[in-house]
Amino acid sequence: ITALSGPSGSGKTSVLVLLLGLARLAGGEVKVDGVSFPMGSSLANSIAYVRQTPWLFEGTLVENVRIGRPEASDEEVMSVLARVGAVHLAAAEVGGLGRSIGRGGQGLSGGERQRIAIARALLRDARIWLLDEPTAHLDDAAEADLLQLLCTHAAERTIIVATHSVGLLRAADSVVLMPSSERLAA
Repeated sequence: ITALSGPSGSGKTSVLVLLLGLARLAGGEVKVDGVSFPMGSSLANSIAYVRQTPWLFEGTLVENVRIGRPEASDEEVMSVLARVGAVHLAAAEVGGLGRSIGRGGQGLSGGERQRIAIARALLRDARIWLLDEPTAHLDDAAEADLLQLLCTHAAERTIIVATHSVGLLRAADSVVLMPSSERLAA
C-alpha cells in the first residue's frame, strides 16, 4: 500500500488520474516499475479506480456493483457486498439485489456509495487499485474494516491511496508526501 499524502490541491488525485491516462503531464515523467510511462498510455485495463465521490448510475444495486465485472453471479456480488460491510443494502425488505439506486446514488449515504465502489473493485479483481480518499465518508468502525480489507488484499496487488486519513497513513507500506501548492509556486 502506497499512500499519497499532502494538503488539498497538492496533486494526489492528479497522480491517480495520470495513471488512468485521463490527464496530460505538464512536465517531468511518470515511471512504472522504473520504466518511463509514455504520454497517452493508460493502465486502465489493470486498474480498479475508486473516486472520492463514487459514480453510481440509475439502476439496480446489482447493476451498479457488476459494472466491475458484468458476468459476476449474484453470489459473487453478495460476497463482495458482505466483505465491504454493505450486505444490508441488499436486504429483502429494501428490494434485495434488485434494489433501485437513484441517479448518482440518490438515497444512499456517502459511506454506502463508497462501499458499493469498493465492492466493484473487489469484484473486478484488478491488479492495481487506485483509491481517492476512500475513507472520507466512513465512520471510524467502517474505516477500520476498510483498512483490514486493504491490508488483506495488499499482498496480491498494488494499492495506491490518496488520503488524509491517519489510519490509512499508518497502514501504508510507504508514504509519498506531496508538496503544498505554496511550495510549488515558490
